[in-house]
This record gives sequence, C-alpha cells and structure tokens, in this order.
Amino acid sequence: RSVSAFLLNRSSDLDLVVPVYNTEKYLTKCLDSCVNQDGEHSDYEIVIINDGTKDNALPIAEDFAKKYKNIVVFSQENAGLSAARNKGLSLTQGDYVWFVDSDDWIEPDSVKILVEKMKNNPDVICIQGREDGSTKVRNEIPETVKSGAEIVMLNTWVDHCVPFYVMKRDFLTRNNLH
Repeated sequence: RSVSAFLLNRSSDLDLVVPVYNTEKYLTKCLDSCVNQDGEHSDYEIVIINDGTKDNALPIAEDFAKKYKNIVVFSQENAGLSAARNKGLSLTQGDYVWFVDSDDWIEPDSVKILVEKMKNNPDVICIQGREDGSTKVRNEIPETVKSGAEIVMLNTWVDHCVPFYVMKRDFLTRNNLH
C-alpha cells in the first residue's frame, strides 16, 4: 500500500511511529508487540520509517505491512533517528503520536490504556518502562499533573527517553518540537 492511500483512510486517534535502522534482530518482537494489542487495530496506526537500513529489517517491516492494514512503511535514505521520527511525524494525522523504538516492545494493553487516557485530552502522557529481564522501572512518574509546556519547556521530563512519552500531535507541531 502506498503512503498516500494509507493517509486517505485515517480513522485512528493514535499513531505509532517506528523508526527502523539495522534492527532486524529486534524488529519482529517490536512489531508483534505493536499489533498484538488489546482492542481494535482501528484504534491506532503504525507508521514504520525505514531509515536506509542495511540489514534485513526492511523485508520484515514490509511483511508486517502486507499482513496488517493499520501498518504502512515509508523508506528514506539514512538521515538518523531524529530525521526518521520527524518524517514519521509529518506522515501522521492521528491526534497523538508515540515514537516506539524498533528495538523495544510494548505491553499488550498499552494502546487500550492510552486511548482511555487520551479522553482527558492531555498534551503529553508519560509512561514507564523497564529493561528486558529487569524489575527496575525507568521513568518513575510523580503524582503531580503538569502541562505539556511545563514538561518540555521547563525541562521537568522525568526521563528524556522519547519513547516514554505519548504526545499530542498538535502540541508538537504548534510548538515546533521536532
């Protein structure tokens, strides 16, 4: 499916952007976790950005796109992780964007929980994570509620790891956060 055809049939509120570069070892686990979510695939779209990968990650991504109608793959010459995320952001149209690294995976109820949290219309949703096999939680979230501007502009991010934040697309574009 072409990117333009994909973008014309949007119905989701959440877009997962997965930048891919030389992660064939991890990509299947990542994408399996993205498609094996509680809830409907119509709740979210997955935009895979092939950043000029030199391994077999692209065929893996393309196979997933053939199997799942909520996945599209866009290829570009290698420009780095930030450029791949920015390209993904430019292709999204959902209300929220989650940048999921291609060597990570997400829990099966993640999208369902996020869709519920999005009903409160926050600028940023902070999430927690842990390393494989570890019980240590990264991004311990304080019990306070802060505006998106406070989180980003006042440098109060708990952990600066981008995948720990699901952000309102409008918040990113309105504040020129790329």
